[in-house]
Amino acid sequence: MLNKQPFVPLPEDYVPPPTAPWAPGQPFGPGGTYRSPDKDRPPRPTKPSERDVDLDKRRMVYFLQRITDGAIKIGTSVRPLARVYAMRAEQGCHVGLLATMPGGTRQEQLMHGRFARSRIDGEWFKPSRSLLAFISKLNAAEAEEARAEYIKAGGKLPPRDRP
Repeated sequence: MLNKQPFVPLPEDYVPPPTAPWAPGQPFGPGGTYRSPDKDRPPRPTKPSERDVDLDKRRMVYFLQRITDGAIKIGTSVRPLARVYAMRAEQGCHVGLLATMPGGTRQEQLMHGRFARSRIDGEWFKPSRSLLAFISKLNAAEAEEARAEYIKAGGKLPPRDRP
């Protein structure tokens, strides 16, 4: 139902009451106070939380390659395979997982610095010889590790990780 009361303009000398929400520092509403975005906020924690530290221990540095132009993305994820599927949806093309290595954001930053000359944009890099050689070494080391685990398990395949 519409309000049928006539509109009454405010007088020219009208000053809003001090309890209005646009009056910084003044209370408004029942028990509430106006807070500007910059003031009265607790400082952000400088130390990472236990959850962040735990996640960083499980993080993997991954190397993905976009099929359209061959660009390689270096990033981190707790679930690299799930990240592949997300990147396929984001990029709208096939993206393949080339390799992974244990490490968190610090390791990722080191990789970005190591291959900075090949950087295209952000986390995407040209498939330079040095980057492809590094990925090849990672894959060889991973294959050797898997072979040793297979032999240690008495010829049984290890349980398969699921994304």
